[in-house]
Amino acid sequence: MYRRDELSVDLSTIVRKFARLRVGGTVRGLRGITPVFWLMTTHLAKRLLPWLVLFRVLPARYCDPIALLMTARTPFWRLLRGVRLQWVLQYIGSTGFDPRPLERAGARLSGVAWQGQVLSANDRLYPLDAHYLRHVVVQQEWPPGTSVMDYHRSLRAVILNPRSGVLFSRYRGRWQLACILDIGTSWRMVEYRVQAGHWMTGFHPANGLKHFDRPERTHCRWLRLPG
Repeated sequence: MYRRDELSVDLSTIVRKFARLRVGGTVRGLRGITPVFWLMTTHLAKRLLPWLVLFRVLPARYCDPIALLMTARTPFWRLLRGVRLQWVLQYIGSTGFDPRPLERAGARLSGVAWQGQVLSANDRLYPLDAHYLRHVVVQQEWPPGTSVMDYHRSLRAVILNPRSGVLFSRYRGRWQLACILDIGTSWRMVEYRVQAGHWMTGFHPANGLKHFDRPERTHCRWLRLPG
């Protein structure tokens, strides 16, 4: 059994969608249902909707794409390959980094000039800016002249590229999905955290696919091998 906070699926939204399903030509709502039956319906909706979408009984709009990621933990995880996996990746590609300025600059960015000021370790940055500065400006993993938006677009391209490997795993207790692409001279990777609903990082791992061999990463499952 997995904790509810591991899922980025809004259960109330799922229940509302479940309630709108047409049965026998009529729309059956959930008003007036006893609390016990309400809880049973909520549980059934959470369990059933991803499979109904996966088997094309319902259209994709009835299910949060991340629910299909959680379905990947079942013995039928191979069903996520192909069209349905690409649908999940398109959703993830649209999320980007967290838009709130919550990330500390840290020691790596201390002393770096950014937007007219010299950063200190305790300065708060937008995650996109923080990762751009670390991996493009400081570590120079991208070509000179790469802008913030160039960096963002290059990461999204990795997610949407059909040659990218897609790894579903648990990293330090949190479910994540990583997309990694061989760009010739190195590997480029983006990692998405399911619970947060945003990209967590994007960089060039120096050791390529061996980056995923760390002991803090468990439950590894390739949904698609790198092409």
